[in-house]
Amino acid sequence: MTPVEGDTRAREKYNMALAKAKGEKYREALHLLEESLELNFAFHEAHNLLGKVYLQLGKIRRAKKSWQKALYLDPSNNTARICLDALDRNRFHWWLALISMTVLVLIFFEVIFFMTLNRKVDLHATILREEKEKITMPIMENLNKRFDSLESAVLKLRNDLSRKEPRIEVIRKQVTVTKDPIEDRYKKSVYLFLDRRYEESRQSLMMLPMQEVKQSLKDNVVFWIGLCYYKQGRYPEALKQFEEVMELYPKGNKVPDAKKYRTRCLKKMNTENQAKTRL
Repeated sequence: MTPVEGDTRAREKYNMALAKAKGEKYREALHLLEESLELNFAFHEAHNLLGKVYLQLGKIRRAKKSWQKALYLDPSNNTARICLDALDRNRFHWWLALISMTVLVLIFFEVIFFMTLNRKVDLHATILREEKEKITMPIMENLNKRFDSLESAVLKLRNDLSRKEPRIEVIRKQVTVTKDPIEDRYKKSVYLFLDRRYEESRQSLMMLPMQEVKQSLKDNVVFWIGLCYYKQGRYPEALKQFEEVMELYPKGNKVPDAKKYRTRCLKKMNTENQAKTRL
């Protein structure tokens, strides 16, 4: 085949490929262009069209190579130069779009992440609040019960105090200083008892000279000594003093109290004896 015949047949293949490309039959056009270039590799117009076909088929690198070949074969080929410039611009816009899309995707996943994190934080906060309520509710109920019991105890103490106020007032009047030194010593001893200084009160009472004490106070002295023993937990000694009040001063004003505390001493002593027996 002569070069002229090759060029003619290459032109025919090119024209057929151009018709196929216009009809959007790009793969058939590609096959025809490859045959055309086999007949005449220096056919720059075929390289131009081949680049456009490659571009339509998504083969951008091959399209660029084809236009570069066309421009190499014909440096004045404006079509190839324009296509290469457009390809570079499109590639820049494509990269820009890709970067923008990547940023948008990252922002989307970041939003999803923070939304999920907020849900988890809310869930943990709810769980912690429920656990706190489970822990604090029994404590608060227990504190309320204790407060109620303390309030009841305070009310009871107030009622007891109100009942004992007349008796305390009588005792206070008894403690007032008189001209009788023996009676003053007696009243000071009673005052020590009221101040819960039981041992000092007992010793002070026992040091009183009974022959000099008024007859109306003798049963009181013996009774308060017994009461000091009772408060100190010395029940046998206390029992002895209360029985002495009942025997020596049967008409004294402390006999009723002596009987009451005698019974209490017997109960305490009985309880202690039973405890010792069990041990």
